[in-house]
Amino acid sequence: MKRFKKFLKGSLDSSSDYPPNSTHGAQQSVYAMDHPPYGGNVVGQPHYQQQQQYTNTPPVYPPPPPQQQQPLPPQLPPMPLNPMLPLGMSFPNPEEEYQQSYAFPQAPQDQPHMEPPNIASLSLNSNPTADMSSSSGSINNRNNDMAPISTLDPSKIFPVDQNAYKPNLNLFRVSKALDSNEPKQPEMPIPTNEWWENLMLENGDNPVTTYPYMIKALSNELHLSYPTFNASETFVISVWHNDWIIKPSGNNSQMFSNRSVIGYDDVSVTLQWTGSSSQSVPTPGNANPGYNTNPSMKSTLVKGQLFVTVDVQNWYPRLTTGHAILSVQQLAKELVKVKLNDDREWIIASWPPISWTQTDTSNLESQPQPTSNNPYPNMSGYSGIIRIAHIPKGCKILDSLSFDSLMTYPVGGKIDIGTTSNSQQQEQQQLEGRDRKFSQVELHYDTKGVNGDPSNLLMLALPHQVDTMVYPGPLTTLSSSPDNVDTNNSSECEYRCIKGKLNIIKGNKWIMHEPLTPIDFYGPTKITDPDDTEHLKKLLRTDVNELESCPVPPDPYFGGKWLAKCARLCIIADELKETSLRDQAVARLKSVLVKWLLPLTQCKSKIKDSADSGSGDNNSNPEQIEEPQSDNDALPQISGLVYDSTWGGIVSKNGMTDSFADFGNGRYNDHHFHYGYFLYSSAVLAKLGALSGSESSGIIDATMVLLRDYANASRSDPAFPFLRHFDLFDGHSWASGTFAFADSRNQESTSEAINAHYGAYLFSKAIGRADLEAYYHTLLCMEARVAKKYWQIGPNSVPKTTSPYSSSSKMDDSSIYIEPFGQSHFVVGVLWGTKVDFTTFFGNNPEFIYGIQFLPYTPATHLLLDPVWIKYIWEKELRMVADQAETDGWREIVTLPLAVVDQVEARDRIQRINQHDDGNSATNAFYFIATAKSKKPQ
Repeated sequence: MKRFKKFLKGSLDSSSDYPPNSTHGAQQSVYAMDHPPYGGNVVGQPHYQQQQQYTNTPPVYPPPPPQQQQPLPPQLPPMPLNPMLPLGMSFPNPEEEYQQSYAFPQAPQDQPHMEPPNIASLSLNSNPTADMSSSSGSINNRNNDMAPISTLDPSKIFPVDQNAYKPNLNLFRVSKALDSNEPKQPEMPIPTNEWWENLMLENGDNPVTTYPYMIKALSNELHLSYPTFNASETFVISVWHNDWIIKPSGNNSQMFSNRSVIGYDDVSVTLQWTGSSSQSVPTPGNANPGYNTNPSMKSTLVKGQLFVTVDVQNWYPRLTTGHAILSVQQLAKELVKVKLNDDREWIIASWPPISWTQTDTSNLESQPQPTSNNPYPNMSGYSGIIRIAHIPKGCKILDSLSFDSLMTYPVGGKIDIGTTSNSQQQEQQQLEGRDRKFSQVELHYDTKGVNGDPSNLLMLALPHQVDTMVYPGPLTTLSSSPDNVDTNNSSECEYRCIKGKLNIIKGNKWIMHEPLTPIDFYGPTKITDPDDTEHLKKLLRTDVNELESCPVPPDPYFGGKWLAKCARLCIIADELKETSLRDQAVARLKSVLVKWLLPLTQCKSKIKDSADSGSGDNNSNPEQIEEPQSDNDALPQISGLVYDSTWGGIVSKNGMTDSFADFGNGRYNDHHFHYGYFLYSSAVLAKLGALSGSESSGIIDATMVLLRDYANASRSDPAFPFLRHFDLFDGHSWASGTFAFADSRNQESTSEAINAHYGAYLFSKAIGRADLEAYYHTLLCMEARVAKKYWQIGPNSVPKTTSPYSSSSKMDDSSIYIEPFGQSHFVVGVLWGTKVDFTTFFGNNPEFIYGIQFLPYTPATHLLLDPVWIKYIWEKELRMVADQAETDGWREIVTLPLAVVDQVEARDRIQRINQHDDGNSATNAFYFIATAKSKKPQ
């Protein structure tokens, strides 16, 4: 099958071109979607809804007298780690028991060790009266924790070229040289798929989400919204409210001339607004000119931030709301509570304290007002910290916080992936009486504050994080109160985002235990039925013989799917001990893979001939390199891959100049979907001992380059960014590359994201890189668990993992999304930063929407297919979807999950399939059914 080619309306930023986000199997054609919330939106209009401004009800003012500040609480004791709960299904390698220890091994000794760089402290430059201190603080890229996983220069493998789409260096200024006398040199490599990517694309004015807030960073002001949600049976949309705008006071609305990203790390991005060097600060009535004070504003947007924090330097801020201000209550000299006429409340903290003045129904001014005794007060402007937080209705915690909790704020952070030590694992096994493995994930927030105690930090955790958290745990579960506040009231503090309820966490260090399911190249069970074995051998013989005449697609997505289909035949033939068929498939696979991965080697003779004649270059433009002709007409004239020296990545040759070519590969769309298939193919060749000799060594080197492109485990690699797609906070990947969207980032196919980690894991295992094997095993299991949390709707029998805060051994995550979404359909087609859709980028057919969350079918697919959920959705909808599918290929894709519930019916249905998805085969479909752990849950 080939896919629909669709051009989006509505979600796409008006100044950006965008190809179909998802590169999946369906019929090629042009498809314009008239499907809510796509249909009816003009280009550039966001899917999230803009809330109408409320009627300006007269405010209640002045505020009541300030209340007495709460005393400081005793520090909470650390919570001990708790024994893990059962981790659910596991299946051994059919060839051997999976017994590897998961204390992280060290990298091979021939890899050079790189010392981590000095971490620059995030400068505050605030008023000298504010004694602010930090708990490390990181800016400019990420701390180094792993040496480069390979030091090979990608230009030794792939041609080098510059991308036609350039980064906006006015918006992205994480630079080596920012002096006005030097050219701007962006810090390489440049991130392409971060959750905050909108801030550096096109005009930089599309929103990002930090959970729970939606943020827009315009050229002269910062907008924030605590969204609400509207839903139908096919979507949930965040509703934008014009809650607060932070901007300069008075008539100086154009004070700032630059807004740019100046730093980022695993959980945050830092923005800075600056003006001209001679910018003056206005004073009341412009009766006296201000001083030249270089005004600036800085804000670090942090995932899970309870407060939005802004660092103001040398200017007077104004807070403007799209609602009417009903009351301003002074709770302490540094804290006010504001009630708006949408029946919601906010707290605003500042240090040094600001005496806010309500000047009309929608504005709070910080600028001191002139008096007869002081006509020109504080001419230099305000310098300090402003923090704003929404208070959920009925929540009593936030307006009673201590000063330390109010003024301890995050400025960055880091998430480390590791595992328990052997001694910890042995102790855990003794407690449980069985062998359970998990990977320890630690989140450490960098903080600043008046007293500098990071344990006072208050943040918000997503549901999937709470499911695995062992320390410190949600605030609602603690036996002692955070700030002498009754925790009975904390249960009312319900923050929500598109991914459900958020939990308040106190402290700057979180520990989570990610359960690891053993997995390998082969299916979860052996084939024991002789009839099944003989039938599978017959299918295998037919499919392998067809490989020679089967056309190989020239683009990296469908070409990658072809490679992986061939690799599946190789590994199945090996398990069946059909050595002749295995070797035939291996030879075919290798011959095509070499054309993709070794373009310079393939062209060596041509380049040498050109050099002898006085022309040519070993690092020539890829357009000047001819693809070698083959005696086999079935070998493709492939698009080819090049190293992009503009952004730092491997992209298709066609994508370098055409944003729509190869499904946006040149704009870093879906690289993990594309290259995951290549990694899997190389892993199979390595597993079967087919990678020996100089050419095969080149395949390993080139595959490692592709791995570094989409899933680089090192923060210090100068050629590729760290984890291009995977978001360590959200626990899943983002797919949409350097395309700006009004609905923020998105991902469609979780199953292909899982396949990308599966390929990385198997490749690392096959070449003996135990350090990378353990790392990618964690990413694989996390992406699968989180996909079940946010993409699958309905009951699921997999235990919520090791956390003592998981209240049930079953999880029914239909409550993640508000009704009526999830009442008629039971899977998310596309998850965005601000919405979810029951649709795909290539059509609305239900078989597309379900199927794209299942393909490709490998042993890793079992991580997604819980029998309880499959039984539930099969009876509710999936059986009808399979029966009504328009093509055999998609019918097969949505029928195969039935194998984990009822192998007999699944086998019967698959035998009626005559055509297969372009990444699947009759052999692989039957193998998946025959090796499934079929269960009929009650």
